[in-house]
Formats: sequence, structure tokens, C-alpha cells
Amino acid sequence: MKYIVAKKLDQKSFETWEQFDNELYAKELVYQSWRYYSAKTHLDIARVALEIRTFRHTRREVDSLVSMSSDSLVDFTMSDIRSFCSGKKSDGRSYFPCPENDFFATPIEQPMLNGVRLNLFVSDGDRFPTSTGGFSLGRYSSLEVTVHLWPIVYEGIAQQYSDEFLLKFKEQLFDDFLANLTIEYSAEAKAIIEQLEKP
Repeated sequence: MKYIVAKKLDQKSFETWEQFDNELYAKELVYQSWRYYSAKTHLDIARVALEIRTFRHTRREVDSLVSMSSDSLVDFTMSDIRSFCSGKKSDGRSYFPCPENDFFATPIEQPMLNGVRLNLFVSDGDRFPTSTGGFSLGRYSSLEVTVHLWPIVYEGIAQQYSDEFLLKFKEQLFDDFLANLTIEYSAEAKAIIEQLEKP
């Protein structure tokens, strides 16, 4: 299965975009959810969701070419995350993402521009953090890919799989998606990227 981010987004009209403030707009491109179940017990094990959104950059971000080099994209993304989640503190779980472990951020190798991978708790009370990837879509917007996993618990029935197993399973799903993700850039964007990525 191969995913190609090739949809041409209308950068001038934001009627169908979600507005967070005067300049920040987001648009959901994909939201799919499904469940996994045990063939032995016929009980659902977990619900999983794949979410893909694009974010329109502010005029200042567009002018500074913040998303046109791997280093500046990672710095920009992590700066936003650190600011937004500055109050997060670990609750003792080894996999709890917070400023102290820098949200387990690692680069995602891509042919033109690397992305950044991290874990986040989107909602208070979630048992597991999301697996999230941030990518440049060129000068004007960025892409966010997120995989959520919610284990299904039955009263009076022990959990069939350990937290460690489910976390690894979620990361494998995310890896599988990333392995089939292709982002195509315009000729103009490629020229800027190649210039800024020169050693």
C-alpha cells in the first residue's frame, strides 16, 4: 500500500480549514479508525486511528523558509512542541513523552527533506502516547501524520497483551505507514531545498 501526498491544496481560500488563531490554519486530510481482535478469544484488543493533517504556515514562517531545510524544520517543529507541552512532567512511565526526554524525537529520513518523529499525549487520560511525524510540504505548509492506539479493556477479563507489546505494535504500524509515504515537491520547491541543503 503506497500513500502519495499529491493533493493540491488551495492556499488562498480557508473556508474548509480549521482556524486556531489569526494566522494558523489546519485541514484534516485523512481520519481512519479500525479495531484489532483476537482470533482465539474473538474479543477486540485495541482501536487504532490514523490521522493526517496539513498546517498552513504563517507569513513570517513562509518568508523565513523555515520548512525548506531539514534542520530548520526540526528546530521549528520541536520549538512549538516544547512550548505547547512545557508543563508536561513524567508520571514515572518509561515511555511518557515530556521535555526531559525531548518527546523521544528522532529524524525521519526522506529523499528531499527529513521529517521529525516524536511521541505525544494528545488527550489527558490516554494510556499510550501517539506516534507522530512532522514533514514539510514545501514553503507554505507542513504535514502531520499521527497513529493513535487505545487498548480495549473488559471488566473482569485480564488484558491479553502487555503495555510493552502494544506500544511496539503501535510503533510498527507507524513504521509501516512511513515506509509507504511519498511526498512530491514542485520544481520551485526542489530548487530552494537543494540550495539550502547544500553542505
